[in-house]
Amino acid sequence: ERPVQGGVYFGANNYQAGKLAGQRLGRHAQDRWGSRFDRVVLIEGAQTSTNVNARLAGVLVGLREVAGEVDESRVIHLHGNADREASRLAMSKLLGQLPAACRMLVSAFNDISALGAMDAVLAAGRSETVAIVGHNAMHESRVEIRKADSPFIASVAYFPERYGPKLLKLATEIIEGNAVPPAAYTDHLVIDRSNVDAL
Repeated sequence: ERPVQGGVYFGANNYQAGKLAGQRLGRHAQDRWGSRFDRVVLIEGAQTSTNVNARLAGVLVGLREVAGEVDESRVIHLHGNADREASRLAMSKLLGQLPAACRMLVSAFNDISALGAMDAVLAAGRSETVAIVGHNAMHESRVEIRKADSPFIASVAYFPERYGPKLLKLATEIIEGNAVPPAAYTDHLVIDRSNVDAL
């Protein structure tokens, strides 16, 4: 999951996963708000690697592909410290600074922080003006995605349960002396209400 100098990387394509999240947020804005939104909120974690932070960079790229240019002045960076409560507090503080009608597209680098943001949105009664996309598609987020009135609309899946066969294949190629790429990525899929029950 973390690049090591001289090693072969196997794991998430964090930038691509971020793009998928941003595209999903853009489609939500198109479908629900006529492509009009006021702020993009990215919930970061200070202790995360540069590789993982590529997810959030990808979010903006994916969003711009769907929604057009997004001025940096509309992008807000919060620090959630990979913690649900810290993310809730950060999001709650932000909500108190913005008008109730402010439409926000939110993505966090993992579902834990995304769920914290959701807690703050629900407590403030602002589900109609906030859309949240997480990463990892953990059980708790899938529960929320199934709820029609939840602001947690989607999560990008990484399928760690499928790593084994791919890792064995990659290791076998290396042992046999075959050329392998410097990075091998797992598959990603946006999980939302259209497919959450099919997986």
